Amino acid sequence: MKAFLTIVLAIALGLGAGYGFFAIRSAATTETFPIDGWPKTGTMATPEPEFAISNSQIVNLGTAFSGRIKPYQVYLENVGDAPGEIWVEELPPSVRLRDLELGQHQVVPANSRYLLNLGIVGEMGKSGFEETLLIKTNQQRLPQLFVKFKATIYPGIGILPNRNVLYTSAEFAERKPAYVHLVTWLTDQLDIQAINFSANPDLFRTEILELSEENLADVKTARAGKTIRLTPQGDYPESRQKITMSIIVRDPEIAPLDVAIRFGE
Repeated sequence: MKAFLTIVLAIALGLGAGYGFFAIRSAATTETFPIDGWPKTGTMATPEPEFAISNSQIVNLGTAFSGRIKPYQVYLENVGDAPGEIWVEELPPSVRLRDLELGQHQVVPANSRYLLNLGIVGEMGKSGFEETLLIKTNQQRLPQLFVKFKATIYPGIGILPNRNVLYTSAEFAERKPAYVHLVTWLTDQLDIQAINFSANPDLFRTEILELSEENLADVKTARAGKTIRLTPQGDYPESRQKITMSIIVRDPEIAPLDVAIRFGE
C-alpha cells in the first residue's frame, strides 16, 4: 500500500510540473505572436507609373511630301498604379510636336492614355528618312521609350537653292540684297502669310516678289513660287551670329520654312 501511494504521488507531481511548463511556454508564445496575427516581415510596394506605347514603335509612313505636315499620334498608356510624367527633350529633324512644348512635362493619370500629337515633315532635297523619337518618362523601370519613323519623300514645297544665306561685312555695308526662292509642287497658288525673324527683326527689309519664269523653269514640274528679297538695314551685327527667318504660308498643312542667315567673313 505504501508503495502504491508513492507511485500515485510521483505521477501527480509529474503532471503538475508538466502543466506548469506548458503554461509558461504558452504565455511566452502568446507574448511573441500577438493574437491579431503574425508579425509583419516586409513593406507594401510603393505605387508607381508604368508607361508603354500601345500602337507601333516602328512606323513606316509610306510617302511624305517635303514641307507638308503629316499628322501622327503616339498612344502612351500609363498602366501603373500612380500618375506619371512624359516629356521630349529633343527632336529629330523631321518630327514636330503639335501640342507639347519641347521639355514640357505632361502628367498622365494612372490607368489612362495620353495621345502625343506629332507632325512629320520631310525635308526638300532628301529622298527619305529614318529617324527615332525618344520620349522620356519618370518611371524607374523604363525611363525612356522610343518610336522609329521611316518615309519616302516626294517634292512638296521648299526653298531653293538652299536654306542658308551668308553675309560678309562688306556685302552688308553695300546693302547687297539676297534672294530666297520658295517653290511648290502642291498647288498653283502660293500665298505667304508672314515672315518672322528669331532676332533683330529690323535688320532686313523684306519684299515678296513673283518667281521669275527663268527660276521656275529650272525646277522641273514645279507649279508655283515666290521670291523673297532681303535688303540689309542698320549696322552689321556681331560676327558668328545666326538669325532664323521663318516663312509662314497661308496653309495650315504646311510647316514654317526656315532659312538660316549667318554673318561672318
